[in-house]
Amino acid sequence: MKNIKKLLMLQFLLLFIIPYAFAEISITLPDKETYNLGEKIAPTISIKEEQSHNGFFKLHLICDNYNLQYYTIPINLEAGVRTQVQVPELPLSSPMIGSCTIKAGLDKNDGTNADTASSAGFLVSSLINIVTEENLHSDPGQDILILGDVKKASGESLSEGEVSINYGDEQGKGNITAGKLEHTLHIEGNTEAGEYAINIAIKDREGNLGDKTVKIEIPQIPTSIKNDIEDDVLMPGDTLKAKIALYDHTNKLINVSNINVRVFNPDESAIAEKDVQSPGQFELAIEKNQVPGVYFLLSSYEAVNEQITFTVVMVKKIAMKQENNIVHVQNTGNVNYDDETTIILESNDKKYLINKKLELK
Repeated sequence: MKNIKKLLMLQFLLLFIIPYAFAEISITLPDKETYNLGEKIAPTISIKEEQSHNGFFKLHLICDNYNLQYYTIPINLEAGVRTQVQVPELPLSSPMIGSCTIKAGLDKNDGTNADTASSAGFLVSSLINIVTEENLHSDPGQDILILGDVKKASGESLSEGEVSINYGDEQGKGNITAGKLEHTLHIEGNTEAGEYAINIAIKDREGNLGDKTVKIEIPQIPTSIKNDIEDDVLMPGDTLKAKIALYDHTNKLINVSNINVRVFNPDESAIAEKDVQSPGQFELAIEKNQVPGVYFLLSSYEAVNEQITFTVVMVKKIAMKQENNIVHVQNTGNVNYDDETTIILESNDKKYLINKKLELK
């Protein structure tokens, strides 16, 4: 009797000493580290069991904040034969965003676990990447073409999606075609110069999202020059003073340093020229003998010109100076003097009038 008890005890201990022949579960994923929402993942799974096995095969998706047993089938395995297990594709949705693995489990008929295996990790993302030029340039009143490549985080081109482009108070809609973004944006002619933001937002029906902000630079377009003359009627010996300023398409001042200013006499010959900074002052001394008439002041910057006139008045004047018995007469005006002049001589409280025809250049 004692021998029988010893034999039973020995058999019982051997059950713990002899290892159970676990199954060899192989899980292979596509050569891809990142998936986007709406994409499907299909693992390739095979099992090799050293002993025949009847039970259940299960698959779990385990993510950062999500755990789902999404597939269970009964399974019969022949000892020593590797069996391919056909499993369905798993669509990926928003609760699965984050780092994930697929876990396979082989259970016995009584529900106890025989073996498990886990796949390599992969990432589920909702990100759409937009690759486009980040610094754009456009003159006011022009159309600008926004081009870009649109890809999922998985690296696949986005086949279709809805595009929203916001610029100032303007909102435009567009579409994605074969992973390409193409949208024409009109810049109004009265847009002030400066740097503006264009926000591009893209979404697809699976819930993937992407956005990007690019900058667009609107330059000042020179459109007008203002010549502000202090006095447009000048006497010989006066100084012409003019404020010169360049303005853009929205009538804002432009600071530049090379506005060319020229002055033309009544015969349209240039008599003065100078470069003036905007805003700046232009001055020209009117000579004593400056020819009377209408003069022109012309300011130019690139293709922008502005002309204004001023007048030098006619001065008919002579000056006399006596030296001993000689009287010197000088034309101090700005025109030829051709007139009869009365010269008054005084001596011993008497006055003598002499009328003389003078011709002085």
